[in-house]
Amino acid sequence: MEIQSLDLRDQRCPMSLLLVKRACTGLDKGQGLMIMISDAASEQDIHRYLLKQAFQVTKSTDAFATVLLVIKQ
Repeated sequence: MEIQSLDLRDQRCPMSLLLVKRACTGLDKGQGLMIMISDAASEQDIHRYLLKQAFQVTKSTDAFATVLLVIKQ
């Protein structure tokens, strides 16, 4: 499985959500995307969008960022 990376730690909504949407449209079934986010509002919006689009999402958080591992179903 190929996993791409998207670092959005310097981005805020709505730009972060738009960049995620663009990156996800290029994914093929079974491909993954690792998204790094530091803004809480962006994380909530992105997580909600991904779930509505039926992506498999795994979330982990540390002191510096939230990381979402997204797999296209």
